[in-house]
Amino acid sequence: MQRLKNLSALILTLAVALTTGCQSDDDVSYANYQPADKANHEYREAAKKWDLAPGATWPTEPFADRLSDGNEAYYEKGSGVVDASFDWWCSWALTLTRQQTEQERKISQDHVLRIHETPFYQRLIPQDREAFDRDVVKPALTGDFSGATMVANTNCGKH
Repeated sequence: MQRLKNLSALILTLAVALTTGCQSDDDVSYANYQPADKANHEYREAAKKWDLAPGATWPTEPFADRLSDGNEAYYEKGSGVVDASFDWWCSWALTLTRQQTEQERKISQDHVLRIHETPFYQRLIPQDREAFDRDVVKPALTGDFSGATMVANTNCGKH
């Protein structure tokens, strides 16, 4: 039960981490922020470095140019790189949950376990990296994909 609570907290942290790179034009400092067109360009360039799982596709414009209130959206510089690496991981994590053959499962597992290579993982605060390793990576090494499945099903809806 404690593992489930920790994993739920990790999932919430992941969701917050993926959405906090955005600010409106009402905020004061723009030095570390960029408009959606630049964030989308950054994302597309970063995506070229990652091979999606078979059948998965990259989103055309992952960053919206307007917020729900109509103001222009700005994204933290580096958000495109982080989000592209997370979307890559998601494609493989979701594929892992659906694999039928042992060979397909092994290929997906190998990709999922490369999470440490991603800017997404590297940008997590140390406590979240520890929780991700404990609840997702270490179990996946032994064939327990419940943590990866929970994270993927909760945070990876666009693949």
